[in-house]
Amino acid sequence: MKKVITLLFVATIVVLNGLVVAQQGAEYWFGPDPGSDAGIFVSGSESAVISAVTTGLEPGVYDVGIRPRSAEGVWGFASFVRLKIAGDDVSDMINAAEYFWDIDPGFGSGLSIPVEEIMDGRFVVQTTGLDLGIHVLSVRLQTTGGEWGISTQSDVTICTNYSVTADFTAEKDALTVYLTDQSEHANSVSWIVDGDLSSATSFLNPTLVLEPGNHTITQIAINECDENEVSQDVWASGIGHLSGSVITTSEATDLYIYGAFSNVESVTLHNEGYSISPITFIHADSSDVIFSSWTAPPGSDFSELDLTVVETSGESSTLEACVTVDEIYISISTNIQTQGFLRRNIWTPVSVWVTNDGNVPVYGVPLFINLEGDIDARIDLDLIWPEHVAMLEDELLQEIVSNQFYNYESTEGEEFLGTLALIPSIEPGESFEMIFEIIFDEEAEGNVVISSLAGGPWGGLGIYNDGIERTTPCGIPVCLDGLINALSLILGSATAGGSVITVGLMNLICNMVNCVMAHYDEVGVLDCHPTGIVLGVAGAAGALTGQAIIGQVLAVLRNFQNLFDDREAGFCECFLDPENCDDGDEGSATAAFSLDPNDKYGPLGWGEEHWLAEGDDTMFYRFVCENDSGATATAAEVLFIDSLDIEKLDLSTLRFHSVTYADTSIVIEEDDGRFVKEIDLRPGKNAILRIEGEVDELTGILTVVFSSLDPETGAVTFDIDAGFLNPNVIPPEGEAEVNFSVKMIEGESLHGEVVENFVDIYFDANDPIRSPVWSNTFDGIPPNILIENAEVVSDTSLVLTLGGGDNDSGIRYQKIYYYDTVADSSVLVGTFGINDTVEVVLDPSLEWNLYAMGIDGVGNSETLEGTVSAASFIEFEYGPLVCVGDFNNDMTVGVDDLLIMLAVIGLSNELSTDLNGNGATDVDDLLTFLQAFGVDCSYNL
Repeated sequence: MKKVITLLFVATIVVLNGLVVAQQGAEYWFGPDPGSDAGIFVSGSESAVISAVTTGLEPGVYDVGIRPRSAEGVWGFASFVRLKIAGDDVSDMINAAEYFWDIDPGFGSGLSIPVEEIMDGRFVVQTTGLDLGIHVLSVRLQTTGGEWGISTQSDVTICTNYSVTADFTAEKDALTVYLTDQSEHANSVSWIVDGDLSSATSFLNPTLVLEPGNHTITQIAINECDENEVSQDVWASGIGHLSGSVITTSEATDLYIYGAFSNVESVTLHNEGYSISPITFIHADSSDVIFSSWTAPPGSDFSELDLTVVETSGESSTLEACVTVDEIYISISTNIQTQGFLRRNIWTPVSVWVTNDGNVPVYGVPLFINLEGDIDARIDLDLIWPEHVAMLEDELLQEIVSNQFYNYESTEGEEFLGTLALIPSIEPGESFEMIFEIIFDEEAEGNVVISSLAGGPWGGLGIYNDGIERTTPCGIPVCLDGLINALSLILGSATAGGSVITVGLMNLICNMVNCVMAHYDEVGVLDCHPTGIVLGVAGAAGALTGQAIIGQVLAVLRNFQNLFDDREAGFCECFLDPENCDDGDEGSATAAFSLDPNDKYGPLGWGEEHWLAEGDDTMFYRFVCENDSGATATAAEVLFIDSLDIEKLDLSTLRFHSVTYADTSIVIEEDDGRFVKEIDLRPGKNAILRIEGEVDELTGILTVVFSSLDPETGAVTFDIDAGFLNPNVIPPEGEAEVNFSVKMIEGESLHGEVVENFVDIYFDANDPIRSPVWSNTFDGIPPNILIENAEVVSDTSLVLTLGGGDNDSGIRYQKIYYYDTVADSSVLVGTFGINDTVEVVLDPSLEWNLYAMGIDGVGNSETLEGTVSAASFIEFEYGPLVCVGDFNNDMTVGVDDLLIMLAVIGLSNELSTDLNGNGATDVDDLLTFLQAFGVDCSYNL
């Protein structure tokens, strides 16, 4: 029981020496003073409390001396207290006990502890109302003399539950494992793979990508008081994804199955008892890809088939509803997208989308766009439609395509009516976007109607150099050189089996030829029929394939080109006449838009979300309003009220720039966010026009009011003819506008931030007219650009397939460069669209650095770099996938590829390894393969 008495003793020391000990420290002793620096020293720099050790002292009364020492080492005066050390029974010395949590409420204000529990060494405390976590428990005693001792303290952790249970589920997709936490009473979890602490992650439900094989995943669940762990074994293998999702009837279709596999026993497509086995499937032991070739029986029509891969180990994996079986079908649709209202004097972007809804690629899709209304239109060919530069080299076609929009009727007052374009190719499920901008003329009235037609036949009128008009049914006559160049390009790209030349293109080709024939007074060599021709698939008896027809047409045209060297540029002028078009179009759309006279405009930016570059700090806004032409009186007072976002806009920087009414514009020179202007309208109107504008920086409310005041009273006039704004019978007499700017708060023009507002416009005592919301979004993230494939197609040619994406303002265009080591400079190959295919001609004896630069709508850019080695250029006639002989797509030509080749050697119908294109896999293919053995295909950027 000496410990209890020690507590009482220390409390007495605190009372006597609290003001002194809290310096450097103090010494103490029992009995006579031994002299300075001869006692037992206790540091007291952080506390006014010291404890003296009484171990070894017999029961009795002792004098205890205490002497403080200052921070400078100077000893103070000694103080003495009397200490009584009792025997084993001290209950008669304790009057009371109390405890408290965290904060001392003062002597006698804690929660009481029965003395008998103190003597037993066990007592109960209440934790009700305490937060989870660590708390400090303090206990102190009171002597029978009424003195309280110092508190003893202990850290106590309050828990939700002492028992933590670790548990989780693991779902896998090939090498990807999705973990879901199922633990109980845990505040946090961590995950470890195969005991490797460097792999630990603390995400609640993480997704892991594993190496092939067996792995042990351990979860550690923790709360304030406990932890628990559990482990599961996971085998990483199975199907990841497919390249391709449609197989067609009566035609071989290749599917590549990507994932993690060991020894593959079988591959099947199945659904509800229906099962298809592949013609061929090839898999090397160390490969993560299965090559398979499929043919569906005629009449098969299943919208969803499951794919199952079974390994010899018994492990199987299924990808559900991943493949469809259907007959070949062609379907093209168009869609027109723009904002709801068009704005006067503001360029508004319009997108026309052409989508291939069929299941085979289509080549040469004609697209016609027609606009009606008082508008102008424009397009930036270099940024949006670069493939036409390569496709149409004829001077006349260059002029047409460069301007894009031209008037086919040449009617006075209509500067723009339509455009014709030829889309080289569209893959199934993909879309081609044509972007242009339109603007209402200053004096525009009414609506504008935009219509599009893709893939269908059209009517045309040819006016030739002899002045005779000749109507060609559904014909679009152009000049000979341009026609030859366009057809050559399409023929070069439309070589894959199952590809389709559209009905519209066949009619276009047919009538172009007849136009040329008619010019030379020749009889047309082709009859025009609205029949689609499938490339590589037999049609009606005796029918020519699409390639054969184009080849025949080219032969005829080139013959005329050689015979007539005196032809004049522009001998065949083209005028579109879509109203005389035959029926049978495969995709059309129409949209009508009207002019909204009351509106608010902000920075136009890029796209319909008006994207701005991150860091753009000045926002220019404009209010416009119109006193309708059908109004019966002038407007005496017009009030604009705008609520600006004070969280994003620095209203101290707001500046009014100008106000306009009718044909009068007034420049605002004040620079403090407030202005007042007065204009005497007499003698034309008996009124003084007062224009006031200000912004409340605390609320963000901006107001501008135009008031027509009675010169005599100074109040708003009641004269219906004296209002400042007439009905807008002869524009712009009934129009008014306000222009101002404001800067963004520093740090607010960051990626993803959106600034939006609207204006309420009041005409006299009428209800307000609310403008559409104007919104701007900031984009600060570069686009994600990809070279999806880089394929060496000859000794000197590399074909790049471009890709990538941008979730914000979108990829505007990509530029391809190569670095010329001889000239020590970068050479621009060209500017291309996001899904273009680009051929680059390089010297095969050198190593080349290629660069792809993607630019998004607001100018953010990303550059991708790759290297093409001289070893990559190997002479061959056909190279599957990336480079010749790389059958398993692992970027090298190695042993696994050799095993694939040997497994099918001698098969007459095996085309996947047919390197020389003779229809069979034979010894010649093996010899070609061996030349490439060991090649590094890492030039795939």
